[in-house]
Amino acid sequence: MNINIVLIFLLLIITLISKLFSNKDTSIPNTLFSTGIIFVLSGVSQIDEGLFEIIARYLGFEISGNEGPYWIRSVIGIVFIFFGVFLSRRNTHILNMHGIFVQKDIDCPNYLKNLKLSQYKIKEQVIDFVDVFNAQEKMDKTRNDIICNSIKKSATKFSDINAENRSACFTGMAPIPYTVLAGTYLGDAHINRYFEYYSKNDTYYELKKHCLIKKWDELKLSLPKKMKTDSKEIILAISITHAISNNDLSQFSLDVVHLYLDEPSDNAITYKAQLDDYKDTIFKYIENELMEEYPQLETIHIVASIPSCVSLEIGKCFAFRTNRLCDVIVYHYESSASPKYTFGLYVLGDKKGALIINGE
Repeated sequence: MNINIVLIFLLLIITLISKLFSNKDTSIPNTLFSTGIIFVLSGVSQIDEGLFEIIARYLGFEISGNEGPYWIRSVIGIVFIFFGVFLSRRNTHILNMHGIFVQKDIDCPNYLKNLKLSQYKIKEQVIDFVDVFNAQEKMDKTRNDIICNSIKKSATKFSDINAENRSACFTGMAPIPYTVLAGTYLGDAHINRYFEYYSKNDTYYELKKHCLIKKWDELKLSLPKKMKTDSKEIILAISITHAISNNDLSQFSLDVVHLYLDEPSDNAITYKAQLDDYKDTIFKYIENELMEEYPQLETIHIVASIPSCVSLEIGKCFAFRTNRLCDVIVYHYESSASPKYTFGLYVLGDKKGALIINGE
């Protein structure tokens, strides 16, 4: 093989390796793919010299003329293209929501190590509305519209990119209403990896994919003692991370239906199958049993203490069944406020994204 071809090949490998260990946001699959195309084209004798001069200038050295077997260059190019396509499909696409004071990007070295992710493989898209959300004490329509538009734009983009990606990921620390809303725009995204934040150790963990034996408690159902079955509105309280008491719900004068764990706790969900179980339980109850128990139901008010993964999955369920459900309003809880649920957000139908302030 001509020495010039060997040098070009080695220099390209060195370039790729340097990018691999660089802290910059680089795209190795794109580099492999474009380089492979150049090599394949350089195997055509009529355009050999010009293309190789382009490569040489890019790498900072000069080559002499029309030398070396053309077929070897084409083979090298095909190999590069193959690996470029292969690596592009192995990128880890992560949607991260920042909506409260604590902001945690996955690409921090410690988090990547805990999650066993390679920095060059991750593509993290962040929806950050912390500053808007915390701009003043009381949420208002202007700020809400800014947040909802940002979520719609970013979540839709992520969904389009990951419609065929079977390993898209989600994490976030955002108010529950906005996480549910984001889920309604992610119906086509194949999100099957979830990263949850563990505050005690300042670290992330991924929900385990496999569980041969069920190792979690079931969600239980508690109905009002005296149900007003002709009610057009009810409260659905979901308690997974913390218990929701009736005292917390004193601002509502409606029937309260509870779905709860006997011992709710932070980081209660550790398995993907567990997440799917809870999501199915919640949505099947909303879609079937709840509508049977309250046949005149028009509005469901959801108050929830749940992890972000559950919030997003509920939203994804809503995305596919908007024509079969009544209005759904999801509320934001503030422990120091009175009343506790300071605002709600419509997540379905014509009013989707509309703000409710203290029941107004």
